[in-house]
Amino acid sequence: MKYNIYSSSRLSHSGYVSCAIWINNELVLTCGDDRKLLFWHILTHTEPIKTIILPIDSIPTTMHYFSHHGSSTFDSSMLNLLKIDSSSNNSLAIGTTNGCFYLLPINWNGTKLDRTFEAHKGAIIVIRWSNDNGSTLATAGEDGLVKIWSKVGMLRSTIHVSNTSPVYALSWSPDSNSLAYVNQANLIIKSLSPQSKALEWMAHEGVIICIDWSPINNRILTASEDGRIKIWDTTGRMIYVSVKHSSALTSVAWSSDGELFTASTFNSLELHDQFGHCLSVEKLSMEGLVFVSWSPDIQQVCCVCSSGRVLFASVVDRILESKFWQATNVSRRSLKVNNSTNEFQEILEFKDPILRFSLQFDYLIVVTKSQCFLYKVNNFATPYHFEMKSNDLNRLMIKQSHKYFALINLLAANLYSYDGRFLKTIKLFNMRQESLLPNHVSMNDHILAYRDAINIQTIHLVDLENQAKIVQKSSGITAPSTDQYQHQLGIINIKLNTEQHQYKSNTSNNAIHHLCAILDRNSDLYILSWTHSNANLVAKNIKSFKLSPMIRDICWHVDYNLLVSLHENQKNLSIWLHPNAVFMDSSLLQDVILTLTSQEISSNSRIIEFSQNRITIERQDRLKIYMTVNPFVILLHKHKIENRLDEAIRMCNFLDKSIHEIEPVERNVRDSLWATLAVMSLEQKQYRIAEVAYAAINKLDKVLYLNRIKTLTSQELITIESELLCGNFDLAENLLIQKGYFLRAVHLNLQLQNWIRALDLAQKFNSKFSSFPLKINGQINGVQQENEQESINLDDQEKTNDIKVDLIHMVIACWEKHCQKQQNSGNKQHKKLEQLQKVANEMEYIVDWNLIEEKLQQDSFIYSQN
Repeated sequence: MKYNIYSSSRLSHSGYVSCAIWINNELVLTCGDDRKLLFWHILTHTEPIKTIILPIDSIPTTMHYFSHHGSSTFDSSMLNLLKIDSSSNNSLAIGTTNGCFYLLPINWNGTKLDRTFEAHKGAIIVIRWSNDNGSTLATAGEDGLVKIWSKVGMLRSTIHVSNTSPVYALSWSPDSNSLAYVNQANLIIKSLSPQSKALEWMAHEGVIICIDWSPINNRILTASEDGRIKIWDTTGRMIYVSVKHSSALTSVAWSSDGELFTASTFNSLELHDQFGHCLSVEKLSMEGLVFVSWSPDIQQVCCVCSSGRVLFASVVDRILESKFWQATNVSRRSLKVNNSTNEFQEILEFKDPILRFSLQFDYLIVVTKSQCFLYKVNNFATPYHFEMKSNDLNRLMIKQSHKYFALINLLAANLYSYDGRFLKTIKLFNMRQESLLPNHVSMNDHILAYRDAINIQTIHLVDLENQAKIVQKSSGITAPSTDQYQHQLGIINIKLNTEQHQYKSNTSNNAIHHLCAILDRNSDLYILSWTHSNANLVAKNIKSFKLSPMIRDICWHVDYNLLVSLHENQKNLSIWLHPNAVFMDSSLLQDVILTLTSQEISSNSRIIEFSQNRITIERQDRLKIYMTVNPFVILLHKHKIENRLDEAIRMCNFLDKSIHEIEPVERNVRDSLWATLAVMSLEQKQYRIAEVAYAAINKLDKVLYLNRIKTLTSQELITIESELLCGNFDLAENLLIQKGYFLRAVHLNLQLQNWIRALDLAQKFNSKFSSFPLKINGQINGVQQENEQESINLDDQEKTNDIKVDLIHMVIACWEKHCQKQQNSGNKQHKKLEQLQKVANEMEYIVDWNLIEEKLQQDSFIYSQN
């Protein structure tokens, strides 16, 4: 990635040029010591399209512009026709050397200055609108003061920074509740709330001349007279420091997506990534760079010089890779596409500048100002295309899946098919500039997921096929009227499973099962699982499970249910061969993980793609690392999609034999494949295959349980017991109660030692259960046995030979047996539950639990319906 620099044909200003701002993606405004405001169009950059001379005696030093229109484009001929109310946020703020600032509409004709405000003693050095729709204005000047103003120019507060030195730079926080400003070599963060204490630290060895606080990554960029560039977090921790520059630094600026930043010295222009790695340095011959500014679409920068010249630089050599295809923007209007396997190469030319392009799922999508082009990777000669609407270009993002792609802006997502047909518009809520980051939005063939910009713990889930929001419904609880998944911490990464053939749940009609991986601010990886059907459009039981801590990046396989994660501060990858194992059989979770290690993985590396059996990783220096997964892993998933798990058994048996061959498959890979096959077979209710897979990895308890399931004659019972095998105890209990298996529901809670729940169910359904007789041979067990055994006569023994046991009696007998075991084992911390003890005291006799358990061993008895 580098800059392609082009400049005006002559000196545009007659003196020093102090500032440049972008009105939108095509229009730029510059000002200088000649008191001229010059409007530039990127298509005619050699000459300004409009010139206004300021009717003031002082010289403009700084300016800033904030518009509700964002980065939407309009023709330059509309500049004089654009009607903007003077009280709107579409105001141009200009600071001058006499300490006054002016608020002007962008269509100002240069005749009269109606809104002039005296702000500072001495020159205004910097002026900035806040990020919250420009509701507040901040100014800093030579008098050492920072002042906060309303959008109509009313003074709100004054911050005394220094009595001896000017304030050279300031920047707003992403939420506009704090300001960052400088005092000599110190950097200060001050909250605007009353009585708040400022955070101040020495950031450089020289005077700080420029700062920029990114609203996306929440990092602060600083440049100083000591010749160094530094990146800070909001706690004052330094993230990056550059080498010392040989020439004086003059300006730094974040791109609007927080992925890049640019820096200028007196004779060079630099491009860096968000971690500080330098991507390119362009040397200039004595132009005297003063200030740089990014375009809203992140495609180019405008630079102004002390000589009076205005320079433009477009960002080229952006590279996207998918499988063996690569797309590179070689200029503002052309892309180069090549295939690494067959030396194929094609240059695609476009009439208008390229705004965005995306390459995934065998389709290349290119968006220009006026059109969108769709290319199939095996046919670049005849693309589909359609006209673009102007609102589609407002902070545009492209998201792709196997079936659809979406053009997403801050208001809505427009869904299209790959033949160019418009399908629908999906309205989005609580979207801000930082919402349109690749890690905050995810899409597959069924679901669009995006993070709420206000409550960053919330994920919105939207059904693409029915355009209905998915509503979470918890079992046993009234469904709340919400379309959100709520996490405990802020979410920084969302990735939906893109498996093309997602399986349908057997417990619901046409219910599709979904998986989503998320990373939170603690770098913890969670997996979400839910189902929803087209009938009720309800996401049932959104379940979450923590897979791993300290994860830097995640990525799903483009075709299969495989998840890869990159560990923080380590050089290895973890591959979950079937992440759904945590919900099917959590005991197999560690068995379905493979680990790959490479010493070439550096800090701040990220996963680009997981396709076929190749994982593509991009290092901080933009070098690609390719790591391969055992091809039998991919073959196993192919067998699952094609419903050929019998072939999968033969494949795994073959690998068993290959362990002792000349080129053996590693034993951990073999065991992971068997464990993955076990999960897949449970998922598809193929218990015979699951039994074979469990036996291969020596899970004998699961083999015995599967044998028991196979003997059941009722499909209902098979479904219930399979849910128990997968650990879904609440769901299994609900199904048992719905079908009238009250005895089994109570017995399930006894096995789990949920004593209170077991007693509640026993008391609730005892009247619906037919008690059963037990012969006790004159023996009485329980609390009464010790106190009453001597006084029991023969007649009483004959009466107790045949005792009827109901559900409550069964619960108390099991609980008493458990208490006795705890006492015999010397567990002094064991405490009896008062509720159960009270019921036990009211019972005349308590039958030995061993006698009841013998009865419960009979399937025909325990599964009896009442």
